[in-house]
Amino acid sequence: FQPSAASGLTTGLISGVTSNPLTVSSAGWSTNATNNLLANLTYVLLKSGPAEGLLLRVTANTAETMTVDTLGNNLTSLPVAVSNSFQLIQGETIGTMFGTNTNEFGVVGGTSAMFNSNRTDRIVMTDAVGSVRTYFFNTSTNRWVFVGGGNTDRASTPISPYSSVFYSRISTNSIQQVTTGSVPVNNLKLLVRPSGTTYLGTVFPVNTTLGSLGIETLPGWKTANPSSSAQVNAADKGQTRSGSSILTYYYTTGLPTNQWRRVGSGANQNSTALPIGGGVAVIRTGSNAPAQIL
Repeated sequence: FQPSAASGLTTGLISGVTSNPLTVSSAGWSTNATNNLLANLTYVLLKSGPAEGLLLRVTANTAETMTVDTLGNNLTSLPVAVSNSFQLIQGETIGTMFGTNTNEFGVVGGTSAMFNSNRTDRIVMTDAVGSVRTYFFNTSTNRWVFVGGGNTDRASTPISPYSSVFYSRISTNSIQQVTTGSVPVNNLKLLVRPSGTTYLGTVFPVNTTLGSLGIETLPGWKTANPSSSAQVNAADKGQTRSGSSILTYYYTTGLPTNQWRRVGSGANQNSTALPIGGGVAVIRTGSNAPAQIL
């Protein structure tokens, strides 16, 4: 976590809560187009109360209020309350994390035709509305674009501190990236969409496993009896990357011990490692309701 670069208070207590926005008395935030919270890609981290550990992206602000992206939720029902403490966090974008040209970090770019031949590095992640996008650096326009998105520059696409991206590297030369900041020491709450794909990062600086992540406890999670291929196909799933392969998992029911299994394998996958700096794609087939808290 990096402190926000925006003006005004970066830590404090919430003085007012509505469905949206939050109020912080005497916050002193800038409202101009270049130094407000949105321009500085700011996130608010709740540090006390029942919503402790929840991270929300700021989408607008006044001198004393901030509107946040709740993915369809009401702030009072999350619940966020008066006197909860907060901290403002600086977010990353595709451009700040991977550079705005191919020389900064060694990203392999190319033209659209080259991309179709799988000859560019690729980033797969969700955008602000939850759509899965594949990004690459277009060397004919010198900008980040996503497939099917025209020539609009996508370098400012946000990457949440709690999210993950799938990066496909075409070059045999490795990329070394060092991210500095403070380690989270509070509880952790993630917003997961009940429909579509959510990319989650492991966040904490320790290894974890698929079985301990707990995504199968989300309300309405669709499990499957492994003896039914129809149930397996319809189940909610998790995906991880192993080398150049993407592995897909589902949670079983109808067994003496419920467990994670990989599609195409009968082995228990609860101990599948999610290493430091890794992530998991959570793929759900439910209704388009407000996001749920993990």
